[in-house]
Amino acid sequence: MKERIQRHIHDIRTYQKEGKQVPLSDMEFHTCPSCGHDFFGKFCPHCGENGNAKRFTLKTTFIESFISIARLDNALMRTITDLCVRPGHMINDYLHGRRRMYVTPVKIFIILFIILGLVHYLLYNEIFTTNIHIDVEEYNKFKDLLFSSFGPTISHHLNTISNWIENQPYTEVIYQLPFEILAFKLVFSKSKFRDSVNTPNWSESFITLVYIHSVRTIIIILSYLVCLRSYIIAPIICAFCIIIHQLFGFSWKKSIWKTISFVTVAFLIATFYIAIIIMLMHFL
Repeated sequence: MKERIQRHIHDIRTYQKEGKQVPLSDMEFHTCPSCGHDFFGKFCPHCGENGNAKRFTLKTTFIESFISIARLDNALMRTITDLCVRPGHMINDYLHGRRRMYVTPVKIFIILFIILGLVHYLLYNEIFTTNIHIDVEEYNKFKDLLFSSFGPTISHHLNTISNWIENQPYTEVIYQLPFEILAFKLVFSKSKFRDSVNTPNWSESFITLVYIHSVRTIIIILSYLVCLRSYIIAPIICAFCIIIHQLFGFSWKKSIWKTISFVTVAFLIATFYIAIIIMLMHFL
């Protein structure tokens, strides 16, 4: 029993580090029907055309349609599973070339956001209406108390900005990403990816953060389903810390420190930006 448990733990840790291994394709010789390139294997290395393409029949049409849907489903489920089980390792794999088996970051984020919107609509309007009104009232009280401490003029501008953002809740990530990318570059500018000599550039920072927001969206969806949406801050921060630990290979102590630094720097950048907007609105 003990050996079986240890073997299962070893298998889980191996999967976290290595992910799903893709089997080698067949090595048959083909001539590409699209570009004429001779190659071994299933797909042309020049244009990606299928070397086993056959004449369309009812059977082949059905099979190709089913396979195209199944491929999306497999990639989608693999991406969501890995974002839940091994998010940092998965992001590292994607950044270093293992991309065919995963859904692209923007696409998976849009899919998860659509799911979040459906869950939000179904649950908010029917099951959890009373609890949500209570949460909103408490939030508004806290917001009014915080904004009033800046004085009447600044409080008015802060309320205007806050109300505009709250009326567009599903686009908040668009406002956050520029600050987060800058903060990510500042905090991790000298940090090397796990098993690599590369440090994150701007594009890799963007991809990493979009995947992190996908993990955040999964956590929010789960919190809606189990009625714990008031307690999602801690799981999101813990998930970010785990991703950093897996992505860069830091110790847990350094991962926690980097997480705190990132949140602080992102908050300071956003505060500075809002302060500039408030000053411009005040003078104009």
